[in-house]
Amino acid sequence: MGGSVVAMALEKVENPEVSVAENRRFGLWTSTWLAGACAVGAAALSEGGELAVNNAKMAVGGAGIVAAGASVRWLKNRVNKFKETRTYQAYETVLAKKTRKYAQQQGLDEEEFAQALADPRTARSEVQTDGEAYEVPQLMSLGHIKWLNGDFYARRFPQEQQADTIRFFNNKLDIEPTEELQTALRSLAEKNGVLVFDYSEIDNDALGQIKTLLQDSGIATGEFEELGTQTYYAGKISLKRPHKERPAPIALIPAFEEMVSTGEYDKQRFSDGASLHRQVSPEVAATMGALYEEAFKVLNDHPCRQGLTPEEFQDIATHDNGISKIVYSHDGQVQSMCLLGEDLSQFEWLNPDFYEDQYPSEFSQQQIVYFPAIATDPSSQGQRNSQAMINLIGEICESGDNEILVAFDCCDINKGFLDKFIEEIINKTPQAAVHFSRIDEQHYGAFKLSLT
Repeated sequence: MGGSVVAMALEKVENPEVSVAENRRFGLWTSTWLAGACAVGAAALSEGGELAVNNAKMAVGGAGIVAAGASVRWLKNRVNKFKETRTYQAYETVLAKKTRKYAQQQGLDEEEFAQALADPRTARSEVQTDGEAYEVPQLMSLGHIKWLNGDFYARRFPQEQQADTIRFFNNKLDIEPTEELQTALRSLAEKNGVLVFDYSEIDNDALGQIKTLLQDSGIATGEFEELGTQTYYAGKISLKRPHKERPAPIALIPAFEEMVSTGEYDKQRFSDGASLHRQVSPEVAATMGALYEEAFKVLNDHPCRQGLTPEEFQDIATHDNGISKIVYSHDGQVQSMCLLGEDLSQFEWLNPDFYEDQYPSEFSQQQIVYFPAIATDPSSQGQRNSQAMINLIGEICESGDNEILVAFDCCDINKGFLDKFIEEIINKTPQAAVHFSRIDEQHYGAFKLSLT
């Protein structure tokens, strides 16, 4: 049936990995369902030719009409979903070409994009690709952006938050501003609203471009308000001592498991010392997650959400997902835990394309190790525990002949401290040495607006 052909095409676009056989089965199911709906409707209509139809016939006819109506709504929803997918794909294609140079992900993910487009308060512009124009949300409510810290903005701009006169400017593409965007900006300025945005230090003229857009729209700005920064660091480990050379470096988890199986690692350290785990128990994750959350409350006075949510921490810690869990235990009780990931796609705020371009050899061999989190019991010797965990990482790198690239990011509070601290404790290990460099910095800012 025609409907099933449309449905099959939509299914293929939404899920390009679907096999031919699966798509045929999906089409058969669709055509059967639609045929049944139409058959019920046709039967009802054929029996209901006379004006005087009994209630039973009317009920059957109603079922046919409802079923047919449901099929139309279902196909309409599929078509809308198809359009949303195509629009986001166009946006993502253009965005990817422009944002490979940034360590932090830029722009909107698919969920944020769809929510912003569906909001009537959102002002849109257009992006051109393959000869077609697609709408892109540019001025939107902060609530659509998952990584923005809504509590921070509510504290910083309470009046504007209350009056709904604070908007995020999605300025990642070089798009000619539309009249819709300029009208929305003027409306915000008329209410003395606040425009918030973010940009990388790589974009030297980002502020100038925003100011020019506002001036061209007849809008005056107050002093630029720097709300915060997120700084990205990276450093290549060098092994200090002679060690067993490998044909190719061995990743952290298999290298540690080999150390355990060969006796190179003393198993007593599982209960008294540092050890590596593919996953930890929900009880350990809950305890460490509570400590982690408490520590990050201080850091979350920042425009960008810091760290992992409790749910994210619990999920990462309790699953075998390729992220190493380095723990320090004393008398069988876990006191500290840090996470290390060699698959950058696991961390949604990172831009893997940047690391692939900047460190192609390390990226191809999965030698880039991201350090997103550490949790430690404040009643224990936190720094001693940290040194023991880093010592173990040095041992694993030496055993696996793996000169990893360590990368991490931090907000203002730890800027200029965390890089030196991690560098110091790595350099104290017998096995490894490192020097960290700043590779990018994301700035978060705001302008208070008024009409000229």
